[in-house]
This record gives sequence, structure tokens and C-alpha cells, in this order.
Amino acid sequence: MKNETVKNLCRKWRQTDTHDNISLPDWGPYSKRFFGSSHIGEKETGNRFDFFAIPSLYRRMPFLPEAKAPFNYLPWETSKDLSFYSYRQQLMWKDQIYMQGSFALLPGGESVLCRYTLVNNLDMEIEFALHLFSMLAMNPMEKIRLVSSPDSLWLNCDEYSFLSMKHSSFYEGQNVDGFRPGIRNHADAVSNTVLALGFGTNPGDKAEWTLQENIQEKDVYIRCSFTGKIFLLLNGEKLALESSTKDFTLFHAGKISGNKLVLSFASPVGEENDFLLDGICIGKKAQMEKTQYCQIPEVTESRKSENSLILKFPGSPIHYAVRFDRKESLKRVMAVPDLVDHFKTYSNIAGDPTSPYYNVIRGEDAGFDICLQPLKVKGGSREDIFVLVAKGNIREEAENLLAEKISFTPSKCRSTFANAEKNIPEIAETAYTFSQKRMQSVIMTNIVYPIRLGKEYIRHFTPGRFWDCLYTWDSGFTGLGLLETAPERAAECLNTYTYPEEHKEAAFVRHGTPLPTQILLFHELMNRSCSKDFLRYFYPRVKKMHDFLSGIDPASNTGKFSKNGILRSWKYGYNSGGWDDYPAQSYVHKNQAHHILPVITTAFSIRTAKILAAWAEELNKKEDMQLYRTQSAKLSSALQKYAWNEASGYFSYMRYDEEGNYQGHFLMEDGTDWNMGLDGVSPLIAGEVTKEQHKILWQKLRSTKHFRSKTGISTVDMSAPYFKNDGYANGVNWTAFEYFLWKTALDDAQFTDAWNIAQPALELWQKECETFYGCFEHFVIRSGRGNGWPHFSSFSTPYCCYFHAFYTPGRVTTGFDTLVLANSLTSSGGSIRIKNTAAKGGSFGILLSLEKGEYSFQFDGKSIKGNKRLTSLWEIALPKGAKGVLKVEKLS
Repeated sequence: MKNETVKNLCRKWRQTDTHDNISLPDWGPYSKRFFGSSHIGEKETGNRFDFFAIPSLYRRMPFLPEAKAPFNYLPWETSKDLSFYSYRQQLMWKDQIYMQGSFALLPGGESVLCRYTLVNNLDMEIEFALHLFSMLAMNPMEKIRLVSSPDSLWLNCDEYSFLSMKHSSFYEGQNVDGFRPGIRNHADAVSNTVLALGFGTNPGDKAEWTLQENIQEKDVYIRCSFTGKIFLLLNGEKLALESSTKDFTLFHAGKISGNKLVLSFASPVGEENDFLLDGICIGKKAQMEKTQYCQIPEVTESRKSENSLILKFPGSPIHYAVRFDRKESLKRVMAVPDLVDHFKTYSNIAGDPTSPYYNVIRGEDAGFDICLQPLKVKGGSREDIFVLVAKGNIREEAENLLAEKISFTPSKCRSTFANAEKNIPEIAETAYTFSQKRMQSVIMTNIVYPIRLGKEYIRHFTPGRFWDCLYTWDSGFTGLGLLETAPERAAECLNTYTYPEEHKEAAFVRHGTPLPTQILLFHELMNRSCSKDFLRYFYPRVKKMHDFLSGIDPASNTGKFSKNGILRSWKYGYNSGGWDDYPAQSYVHKNQAHHILPVITTAFSIRTAKILAAWAEELNKKEDMQLYRTQSAKLSSALQKYAWNEASGYFSYMRYDEEGNYQGHFLMEDGTDWNMGLDGVSPLIAGEVTKEQHKILWQKLRSTKHFRSKTGISTVDMSAPYFKNDGYANGVNWTAFEYFLWKTALDDAQFTDAWNIAQPALELWQKECETFYGCFEHFVIRSGRGNGWPHFSSFSTPYCCYFHAFYTPGRVTTGFDTLVLANSLTSSGGSIRIKNTAAKGGSFGILLSLEKGEYSFQFDGKSIKGNKRLTSLWEIALPKGAKGVLKVEKLS
């Protein structure tokens, strides 16, 4: 990234208090239901306009591009700013008959040009049908709205100025999904959120709201849900409320004067009553109305262009316009119980041929359908259908964007797409290019709206549309994948999950596994950008994350249990390392044995402490540097003393009593170690093992008896009695864990180990993508096949990291212990200023991908040798602890 780009990003982030910081257009592949082009018109509502195509063979079953159905769409190509993207939809596997959908954002960002290419690779003529569907997707969380009134003031539950509650669900300063403490989602609430999580379980729980001005003798109403009888204090006045239903009710609570409203509990509510506070109304009693989900648009013909319609949905102030380059066969309003079921089961696909409108009104899943049919395509040929979709705040704006005839001719449309396709990032032509293009497209198009983060709705890169929510450690891997072709998006992804130093209510955006992969992303982003601006901006944010998860933050619970320093994250998530059915972890939760602690939480904190210590030194933050070095040494000593099991050759889970006193290793009845798996190997990643432990653990990782399977490194030792053939993490290979070990191998200049992890993974990935067109979650050891969600990103992004490290000329790759402080390397040479932060003794490694040829290498003026792994890949080994300039020169 250019320095000016970095400065502009940091400047923008500092000036805006939002997590929707993704610099992408309002048009994009944001739908959670159907793959197409969606528009975000009103970010405060969470509503979204969706436009998508439904292809079929004429009068046969349509193929909906269902976002949550495997293989109903295949992301194909994309630019790094989503100004262009495409997908493929198979109508006859494999590529015999298919539709290629492409989208190009037009200048101004108000309209998008769609191209639907119908491809017939058979030796016979085929007739197609193409439905063009428009719908307003209402925010599913918004079930009820306030009817605005100038005589009433509504205070959302999450607008409190002070909160005090004692219940354990308070999470001690680290709530989920960016919500304020005590707040969680609720679809029946006006604000879509409630103050809950034990609020009122203890007498004295209190919340305050500060008003902007003093009020005099106004009525107060509390909208809440509970059952039974409760006793509250409103500004000190006792209030008794009684309810026999769980429905939200607006209770009159008396009158108040002044600029502060204090709500507290005179007696405990009782957990069985489950008190949920939606909000408070001051003044005239608020009126509510249910949200209308059945969004039947008002549809009119365009007055300025042919084959054009203007749509106005009652739930949006925006007008949408659609223009298509064929005469429609059918157009109709549709409101059915379920759009997917309707198209899959409705036999008369063509509708009533005697009527231009054949409306279907019998449900709430609504929109407008334009059907083009029959569309004849000769054998061995293809046909392009062009559609223009635009938005306008008023009808005239939308209509005017459709009107220019010259811009909508086939030749002009093809020219538009030819220019848009130039923005697709180049990927080196190798045997693995096909799978890399698929993976790149999946990463970039796995972005949805709306995702609720705290008080706002944001666009968000997810692991896949199947999981349309936040995920912390998953998103760190998503950022690593984005970094390879869209580094600005990677930086934005990191920014979404972190908070500035002054933010007091949360250390980071938490959802799922509490492993701070964002700190690894930060480290890679720094090594790639070499930007002091990024360092000054992101360092305090990732420091905040580390300090919480490693127990330095006094609000954190991770270091408060064990008396010997071992960390525990069970309070913040089921998953210690992202491995859902990891045997030892499964035992802990199944038996409520949370006094048994894993290794990975402590090991990962050692690694992130080392990373922060290294970058703190670059900022001359000597106190931080000393803090993190001391912390990593203390945690490393604890793992050596309490976790290492000589008998098994693994670091063991550790048993404690209820007071946090160490009781020994966690073993099966016959003495077998419960931690024969990657958790038991994880101190390798921290770089804190003895020479003997290093030898033992790497021997296991290389062994076909223990970890080295035909699909890569198994999550669980294959010789363990609890290894399964049909598990989710147990019995499969996830390359996310291989990535940690790949970087660890580079830390020790173990180039053969690094190669043996990454290169077979690329071959496996290419074969599976080429065969099935899928980008799968993981590989099953038993079958060798990719499994899970076929449009998966996050944990599959290391395949991109391996590829670009080996095959993208000009790329520098290091382990965790090395900083790249300056980099002028091109595909044919240059220089790199590096600093290795490991203790002296042994070597560390650097990978250099260069164009074909012979090179000379110098480090700090002295000639050194490089090993050529491929015609374009060089391996450089240097002494640990070294710092200086590596010069690379191509020989003539």
C-alpha cells in the first residue's frame, strides 16, 4: 500500500466512530439469501435491496442462486474493490449448460450493469428462461417500530450513562458482538436490543440515563418483559410491577423531573422471571407498530426508456429502476410464504400467457419478477443478456440513470465489462492458478449486510453466508487472505475488530473462539506495509486485545483462576483453539470440568506478547517492551513446569482444584494423555520449547503414525485412542493450524518442514477445486476429500498465503519472530531491512519469491548463500537475533 493510502485510512478511521469502515460501494454481493447485486440504502435501518437472476431451461425448474445452499452459485472472479465481480451457476453439471452472472459498478456509484451470459456447450439448441427478481429485504431483527411523536422521548436500553450489575453474565468488561455491557439482541425490542444478561438478578443492580435537558413533571413508561412481580426504584421511588406474560409491555412508572433517570432493583427479580428492559419513554405514552415485511412495490413503466420499470417499496424512500435489453414475457408481483419453495414447486413457470401481469399474493416473501423467455441459444454458443439497475432518492433520479440509449447498446455494455475486468488482481500463472482465483473470489464476496455490531449495522466479511454473523478468530484469517490481493480490505477488517485505547467498555469485538489472530494479522500487515502510520494507529488497539486475553487487563478473567499463571478463557468462549470437538476440550465442557485448563490459551499469549514486545521497541515504548518480555518468560516457565509431560511427549491439559491450585496433568484412567493433539504441540508456535521438546514434537508432526496424514497435519494424533474418523476437527485437516506451524518452521529455518506443509496443501487444494469447484472448510483424513461449506473463506485463506509466498514475484515471507522494517524488493531484486527478535542460537528463515534467474545475496555487506527451492523461490537462512539489510541482485 502507498504511504498516502495508509495515511488517508488512518485519518478517516480516527475521524469516524463507526465499525462499518469497509471502503466498498453501496452496491455489492451483500445479500444473505440470494447471490446477486444488493444495495444498502439506509444504513440505520438494516434494510437492503436485492436484485438477482433466476435462470432455468424454458418451462423447467428454475435454479435460484441461494446463498445458503451448497453450490447454487460459484464465485468466479472479483476486483479488490468489488467494482466488478462474477459468479457461475450450473444448470447442467459440469459446464455443459450454465449461466455466468457479472456485475460492473458504473461511474457515480448509483447504478450497476449486470450481464447474464447463457452458455450452451451441448451440440443442440437450448431454450432458456431468465427471471429478474427485485425485493426489499427487511431487517429480520426489526419486528416493531416506534410511531414518532414530538410529545415523547424514547431512551434505548443501550443509551445508559452508567450501569452497575453483579451477575456473572456481565462478562467483566467484555460483552459479545460489540454490545455494551449487559446488552444483547432481541427481535421484539424497539431498539433490537435489551438490557438483560442477569440485570436485576441482584438487588442494587442499577442503570442511569442522563437527559440533555431538565424536564418538569413528565410521565415515565418502562417497556420490559418479565413474569411475576418485581420491585423497582425509579429515582428512589419504589415501584411494583406485575406481569403474567412474557410479552413486552409498556408499564406506567410514575413521573420524574430533572435530567437524570435512575432505575434500580429494590429486590432481586429472580432468574426465573428473566427481566428484559427494552427502553424508557418520557412524556406521552409511546405508540408501537409492527414492521410490514410484505414489501409489495408500486411498479410503473419508465417514461424515458423502453423495457424499463420503476419500483418503489413502501419500506424504503428510495426508487429503484430496472432496464433490460429484451422484451419481457411476464412481469408480476409475487408475495408467497417462501420464495425458494414457490419456484421449486410451482409447475406453471410461465404463468398466464394471456396476461402481462400474473400476480401471486399469498405470503410475506415478496418482490417483483420480470421473466425473459424463451431465450434461444444454439449449440456450442452463448448469449449475453444485459440489465441496468439504478437507485434514486426520487423517481426522476432513478429514471434518468436508465435513459441514455447509447450506453445500453450491446457493444457499449461489453466495453464497460472489458474495462471493469481490468481491475481483477493478477495471479501468477501456475498449476494452482485456477484454485487461487476461486479462493480469491470467495474471500472477497463472502461479505454480507446487515451484521449488528454494537449500535450499528455494518457490512462484514464472514466465513461464509451460512454464518452471517461476527467471528473473531475467523476474521483474523479472513484478513490474512485479503492481505494477499486486497491489503486495504485487510486493514479495514483488522480495524473492525479492534478498539482505540480510550474505549473502556470492551477490549475488542468478541464472538466465538478467543484466540487473537488479529495480532498475527497486525504483524503481517506491518511486515507488508512497513508503515509507521499503521504501527502508531494499530499498536494500541491490538495491545488492548492482548492485554485482555492474557490477563494483564484487570477486567479480564483469564488470569484470575490458576495460582501458577496458566491462563483460562472458558468464561469467554467454548472454544480454546477453534477446534469444536477436540477431545480434551469436549470432555471439559461435557463434564462441566472448567477447572481443567488447556495449553493453547497460554501458548498463544506468549506468541502475541513477543510480537507486541518487538513492535513496542520500534515505537520506543520501553515499559511495554519490558512488560511483554517479562510476561512471555513467566508464562513460558509455567508451561514448562506444569504442562510438559515427559511420559507422553506432549504438553498436557492441567487439572486444578476449585481454588485454582495445580493438581497435575489431565490423563485418562490408563494414563494416556488427553492432549495428544495440536493443543499439546502449541508451545512450539510460541517458540518456547527446549531442544529436546522441539525434536520430539517435530518428529510427531512429521510422522505418518501421529500427525502426517494424506491431507496434511491432523488436528488430533492419529494414534490416540480418542481419534475419530467422523469428527469435525477430530479426524480432519484444517490448514489454519498448519499455517501456525508453517510460520513456526520459518522461525527456525526449517525450510523442508515449511515446504512439506504448504506445497502438498496447494496441490490438494487445486485438485479439489478443479474437480468440484468448491472452496471447502477442511479435508477429511479418511477420504482425502474436501468437506463442509463449499464457499468457505477464513480458515482456508492460508492456501492463498502459501501460494503467494512461493509463486508471486517480489514477495517476502518470514516467521513470527522477524520484522520487515523497510522493503524495496521487486520481482528482480532490491533490498529488505529486517530484524529478528528471537534469542541468539540457531537460524531463522526468509522466503523470497523472485522472477526466474540467478541472484546474489548480501546481508550487512557480506555475501551469503541462498538455496533455490524452485526456479522462482529462494530460501535464506540467517543467525537468530540478526538485524540489518538483505540485498538481492539479479545476475546477468
